[in-house]
Amino acid sequence: IDGIILMKDKEYIGRGVIKHFGAKDRFVSIKNKNSHLICNIYIYPKFRGKNYQCDIVLELVKRYIKTSKYNLYSIVYKYNIPSWKNFLLMGFEVKESFQLIRFCKKSLNKRKI
Repeated sequence: IDGIILMKDKEYIGRGVIKHFGAKDRFVSIKNKNSHLICNIYIYPKFRGKNYQCDIVLELVKRYIKTSKYNLYSIVYKYNIPSWKNFLLMGFEVKESFQLIRFCKKSLNKRKI
């Protein structure tokens, strides 16, 4: 796992993480063992709507590119419109679309990409 914390004037703005070696999200696992997943991006509510998510993702991507690796993914849920817009703005493309059915906080349909 490789992560960053974004701060401004000693104030916490947000954080982001890249998981390595066969990326897994709560509901999705990616088959390729050389896959990497941008995840756990969190922006403190006071700073939301100011594109700090883009700053975090771009910094993670810069670090990732330095390692000369491939297969970088992120999973964005359908309801998270601001994240969709940010990832598309940064040049990411939709690889696959699926619908999760949740019951009692457990996924009924785990997916493999």
